[in-house]
Amino acid sequence: MCLPSPYSIHLKTTQHNCARWRRHWGIENRINWVRNVTLDEDRSQVRTGAAPLIMAALRNLTISLFRLAGEPNIAADLRRHAAQSLALIGATVQQSNERGPDPFLVSSP
Repeated sequence: MCLPSPYSIHLKTTQHNCARWRRHWGIENRINWVRNVTLDEDRSQVRTGAAPLIMAALRNLTISLFRLAGEPNIAADLRRHAAQSLALIGATVQQSNERGPDPFLVSSP
């Protein structure tokens, strides 16, 4: 019967810990890369109150929703969705111009 030596136990524990460390930092780097580069978080000027935490939560939510949807390129998908939003706003403005003034809005004298 061959018993494991203290060195082999230490080596396996070290290898296991290194693998866990690499997985952790792989996830951490993946999230930070998207937040910093794609969403340009480092240049954010939101600094007071709870706003920075709220903005970080919204960025994380956005990243998570894109990843859950299986989107491989978050930057391209953000651009696509932004263009669709602008097109929707443009269509809405055009329709409101075609209808004329809104009877429910009270104009100031």
